[in-house]
Amino acid sequence: MYHVGIFITLFLMLLYRNSIIQVPVYFLFILIPLQITYIRKGKQAFLIIMVMSFIILLLFRLYMTSSLLRSLSEAALQARDTVIFVEFRAVVSPLLAIEMVTLACLMVGLAVINLYDIQGWRLLYKLLAAAAGAAVVGVIMVLILNSNREFTGAMERLFAEIAEYIKNLIVAQGNENQDVGQMLDNLGPKAVLNRFWDYVLGGLIFGYFINLSAAWYGGTLWGNRFRGRHGKMIRLVEFCVPDAFVWPLLVSWGVILMGQLLKQSFSLGGIEIIARNVGLVFLFLFGIQGLSILRALLTRYQIARRISPIWIALLALVLLVPPLTVVFLVLVPGLGVSEIWIKYRLTRDEKGEEE
Repeated sequence: MYHVGIFITLFLMLLYRNSIIQVPVYFLFILIPLQITYIRKGKQAFLIIMVMSFIILLLFRLYMTSSLLRSLSEAALQARDTVIFVEFRAVVSPLLAIEMVTLACLMVGLAVINLYDIQGWRLLYKLLAAAAGAAVVGVIMVLILNSNREFTGAMERLFAEIAEYIKNLIVAQGNENQDVGQMLDNLGPKAVLNRFWDYVLGGLIFGYFINLSAAWYGGTLWGNRFRGRHGKMIRLVEFCVPDAFVWPLLVSWGVILMGQLLKQSFSLGGIEIIARNVGLVFLFLFGIQGLSILRALLTRYQIARRISPIWIALLALVLLVPPLTVVFLVLVPGLGVSEIWIKYRLTRDEKGEEE
């Protein structure tokens, strides 16, 4: 179990390293204890702790935000420049609202997974549905904010101030770089804001899915350990996704490739953003299946314990070399996809019986 956790952690680090998870990771420090509470104490305690923890965190974040605004106000008055403070104040409250709505969606998603047993639905389907539902709420929040002229105007002015500050800093240091200056001039505040929203939405569903999956698995695992019993958990060597999942993987990455090829003349807009989210979720699932195949093969030939440290070192090395990162993120999920046709984990006798 220890090596399994390291393998999955390193795989997630590869994804984080490429900036494609947009949901704050610190939410796990709230969601995992919630899941442990459900496993150890049951439904009622879970719901009470969930509501209390949300209220406490909301009050804490409001206090920290007000303290920050108070400090900025004093600094702005001393500098006799209150313009940036006014713009920052117009931005910080909506961003705090996004953060708290995101946490609320994750909590509700975890509650739905635990408390509602949909007949015929395996856990994986419930995780996907909860992540998609939470992402819908997140998209609605983003659309509301993007239509708020006060918020978007303040964001654009802040981006313009930041770009001007960077250019002045480069000039002051005597290291003026014409390429950087030209890039900052050409990339206007509105374009930067659009890229900001693309970044936020580009991994929203995937971020929800990863947080919910990690919270459920980690909380259930530790909750069972605290109770002194071994609940029914999915082992890495047994993990397998339905063969039909290959179609959303292929279609989504096909749309992403098309968008990249046509981006000079045509933009797919929201379709490409949805495809990116779907593609990341199913890439991750087939990546875990690829790791499970490797683990099963190493276990079958009784070499898992001897070379597990070597595999961990190699995976850590992949984090440091970008070309190897790309190869890893293609080959490992590709191995998982290939099990649709090549049943790696079946023994010869089992393959004979299947035929």
